[in-house]
Amino acid sequence: MPLRSDTIGVCPAILVPDHLTPRDESFEGAVRGAVAAGFDAFSLWSFWPTAYGIERARDLLDSLGATVPAVEAATQWARGPERATAEAAGLVTVATQLGSHTIAACCLEPDIESFGDAVAGFRALCDAAGEHDVRVCIEFLPCTGMADLATAWRVVEESGAANGGILLDMMHWHRQPGGPDVALLERIPGDRIHYVQVCDTVTADAEPGAYMEEAMGDRRLPGDGDVDIARLLSTLERIDADPWFAYEVFNQQLAGEGAETMASRLAACRIG
Repeated sequence: MPLRSDTIGVCPAILVPDHLTPRDESFEGAVRGAVAAGFDAFSLWSFWPTAYGIERARDLLDSLGATVPAVEAATQWARGPERATAEAAGLVTVATQLGSHTIAACCLEPDIESFGDAVAGFRALCDAAGEHDVRVCIEFLPCTGMADLATAWRVVEESGAANGGILLDMMHWHRQPGGPDVALLERIPGDRIHYVQVCDTVTADAEPGAYMEEAMGDRRLPGDGDVDIARLLSTLERIDADPWFAYEVFNQQLAGEGAETMASRLAACRIG
């Protein structure tokens, strides 16, 4: 499953150093820089277009010929269905107004207080999204209570949600406890792998705070780290997965070079 640069989207937030601050100029600069480098499909953090104004964002994206396949990210679902439903309302609104088919979900807490609540919360999130033909995929993060593929897949399975699936971030895939779980991935139906975030990382142990700092500012370009990207892609091909791919290379040094420059670096990558 070799990937071409013209088949991969990008998360525009990675293209600016101040990605956690939703400024109009950051949103416009990231989107325009990505399009100038050849990207036309985005995964957007929901607070970016919300702060900018959904209609304004849609007009800007339409004028540039850009689409938004994915919106990120639901973070409250692991606390139970009530919290999940409340958060889902805003996310589903953003997704439907921008024409997105996927909502990403993650758990940021270091521990899950109740696995049953997490399953019920994910089901509630999927139900809310499913009313608008939107699917939901869990992104596991090694430094949280949803640390690995096995835990995320267990939630998806136990939820019974037909539109529930998995998001594979290459950094988290490589750094999950025990390392890449190829054996489990081979047992997951391919249509449940909704989204793959493309990046690279080095093999290292890190405390939760240090891991998140690295994940949000010191990832590597594909091929510049230790992730066995070719094996991951071949595994996805064997299970007939057809996920959407997008770059998520959070790297403060690269982002400091300017949105278009960094986007051009990504577009020049050769993967698989």
